[in-house]
Amino acid sequence: TRVGCGALAGALTWPAMAGMAVSAVGLPVLGVVAVARSGGLDALGDRVHPLFSKVFTIVAYLAIGPCLAIPRTASTSFEMAVPPFVGPDAPLALLQLVYSLVFFALALAVALRPEKLTDRLGKIMCPILLVLILVTFIGTLIGPLEGYGAPQSELYAAAPVARGFLDGYQTMDTIAALVFGIIIALNIRARGVEEDGDVVRYTVRSGWMAGALLLAVYAMLAHIGALSGGALPNPADGAEALTNVVGLLFGT
Repeated sequence: TRVGCGALAGALTWPAMAGMAVSAVGLPVLGVVAVARSGGLDALGDRVHPLFSKVFTIVAYLAIGPCLAIPRTASTSFEMAVPPFVGPDAPLALLQLVYSLVFFALALAVALRPEKLTDRLGKIMCPILLVLILVTFIGTLIGPLEGYGAPQSELYAAAPVARGFLDGYQTMDTIAALVFGIIIALNIRARGVEEDGDVVRYTVRSGWMAGALLLAVYAMLAHIGALSGGALPNPADGAEALTNVVGLLFGT
């Protein structure tokens, strides 16, 4: 979405990114803070009504889980990992099925031990991802791409800040943050922190630190997307825009 924002907004990338920063960074951080300070999503929802708490929690888990976000993780990574390296006659439907089975088997193996997420994701996968993004960003600074193109979306051309805010909200990071706050607290307790006040303090602190890092990463991705859209206009989505720019910079 962040790459797609840059690709569609073009020369208006930074006003659009300002709106996206509020809804895709600011609101999720505040969500983590709210959950931590209230004692959990159920306690936060109970302030409205116990029934609301149960319904909202179920809907949130379904939304960021099997109904929307989970399938998107597999489809997005597939678009970047497989089609660029196979011929046009390749059986993409079959390849996507096999890829998805392997992808979700690995995801399940990680998810079965949530207290180990800090080691597996924080110390291994996240640094690898950040390095890849940074290498691509540096490549755009020293590579042959010329500049941002014209806005390729009438919505971004008319109201870039508002469109960026809406697209940032539609990433569902704000809703996800209400659940991730619990995961952060679990990992902090697994590190030996027992006092509730300390858990809340460290959860809030980690939320703000993550927000600052996300803002930097999203800015790099938006820049990458804007250059990609200028070089190869009208990508189908952010995954294609990112794949395009990597191909232009580094080859297949």
